[in-house]
Amino acid sequence: ASLASRLARPFKQIGEAARWTLGHRFVLFVILAALLLDSVARQFVVLASEYYRVIDIPVSLFGFIGAGVSLVSIVNARVSRYLVATQAPLSNFFGLSGLLLFGLLGASFAIPWLGLVFAVASFSVLGMVQFQSSYYLNRMVESDLRATVLSFRGLALNLGLGVASVFYTALVASLRRQTPDGTEDEIFIGALPAFPLYFIALLLLLLFAAKVLVRDGAPFRRIGGKAL
Repeated sequence: ASLASRLARPFKQIGEAARWTLGHRFVLFVILAALLLDSVARQFVVLASEYYRVIDIPVSLFGFIGAGVSLVSIVNARVSRYLVATQAPLSNFFGLSGLLLFGLLGASFAIPWLGLVFAVASFSVLGMVQFQSSYYLNRMVESDLRATVLSFRGLALNLGLGVASVFYTALVASLRRQTPDGTEDEIFIGALPAFPLYFIALLLLLLFAAKVLVRDGAPFRRIGGKAL
């Protein structure tokens, strides 16, 4: 093969994987659902240390909290393995959405110490989204396209976080203009209610897109998500 054809081959494979993903609604919406859940939860995680501070947790405990969250992640991996084997993808999506919404709503009150419970609930969603989306994509995507489709998911998650970060930065800038005498902690607490609102808006948008684009809902209700 010529040099030009060898150079073009990866781009051709990317195009094939993109067309395949767009043509298989279950795979497309697994990626979109992961983007929705991951972007909001990860943006909150990025601000974890600031959140700990406003709920009166000493800096000396941050490391122990991180270790505790890691232990929770191990348990969540086992829970996710059970869920994908016994529950339909749609049920798992709404379960994770409910858990994240619970965490974000509770965290928005910035309750001293107790707010840590809501933070851990939000953090837990990240690992479960990674596990479950990987499980469904590995089962559904053809082997020769799998690596490219998984890369699409990674790209989508990073883009989702980027958009969430831009919105958060714009919100904080707006709050600073509105309350020029407010402290950094007051502005941060004022921004927290935006997290559940942003998530709900994205969730409604995703559900609307599914209503318009999905013709066959059977794969979303099939336990294990097997077979298109």
